[in-house]
Amino acid sequence: MNCPHCHSPRVKKNGHTFYGKQNHQCTACQRQFVESGPDWYVSQEDKILINKLLLERISLAGICRVCGVSGTWLLKYLDELYDNLPDDLQAETCLLDVDAYLADRMDEEIVRLGRLKKTTAYQQYVHVMDERVSEQVSEQVSEPVAELPPLTDIENNDLLINELYSQERGRRVEFFGLQLDEMWSFVQKKEQKVWLWLALNPANKQIVAFHVGGRSGVDAQLFYEQIPAEFKSRAGFFSDYWPAYVRAFAQENHFGVGKESGLTAYIERFNGTLRQRASRLVRKALSFSKSLKNHIGAIKYFICDYNIKTKALYF
Repeated sequence: MNCPHCHSPRVKKNGHTFYGKQNHQCTACQRQFVESGPDWYVSQEDKILINKLLLERISLAGICRVCGVSGTWLLKYLDELYDNLPDDLQAETCLLDVDAYLADRMDEEIVRLGRLKKTTAYQQYVHVMDERVSEQVSEQVSEPVAELPPLTDIENNDLLINELYSQERGRRVEFFGLQLDEMWSFVQKKEQKVWLWLALNPANKQIVAFHVGGRSGVDAQLFYEQIPAEFKSRAGFFSDYWPAYVRAFAQENHFGVGKESGLTAYIERFNGTLRQRASRLVRKALSFSKSLKNHIGAIKYFICDYNIKTKALYF
């Protein structure tokens, strides 16, 4: 007889099971088994596969069917996996060079406005060029008028800059701000609503803090306390117009914006990724969370993996 786990022939008898069957023990790997009995041993390769499946839109029952494990074992494995997750979400808490970051954002906005041919700045610029053409025609200048250069190549970008600052989107170049948003979910039943609060660093697309609870001002304060101190002291915050943010975030550092401004575009996109990948957050599905602990653990597990993969792209 060989051990079904390590296939070692060093096997000895080790009493009887509860049902009276002869129990055996492998002296090599110390595992116990019953001859011709079911083998519930899960290999390391299967655990790696389970870890990957937990990040995809598949239910726990589906994972059990794919990997051939029991639901009891999987729930016990999840408890151990979620308990060992780090508190820092695997995110970079050091703040980047803010001045360089804002300078890059200013250049991006100038290029973006220059491409919008219907902007007020472009129309004013075209009007100025038309006047120059009229002057040359009236003076009968033989030299041809130069073609209209791109807005990014002209010396006076004041028109574009003034237009940028007159828009809500101009806050993007005024100060560095984390993007905040809250997302609806539920546990056990849809009447038991649970809100997920998220804070995203737009510089590297990482989630730096999250909170699961209600949608009140108390939860907004608990969410604020989860944000690393480095961002609280040196960064601002962009969110929607939900009143709870006003109670928890200082007015000089917080700015409510609409979705059309694009200042919360990254966090909105992450919400879509989270709903697409995490089966517990799908609105119409049977694979919803049955317990709040596993609900929080599954979200945290996905965020940690997301931050690790994002870190490989930006660092």
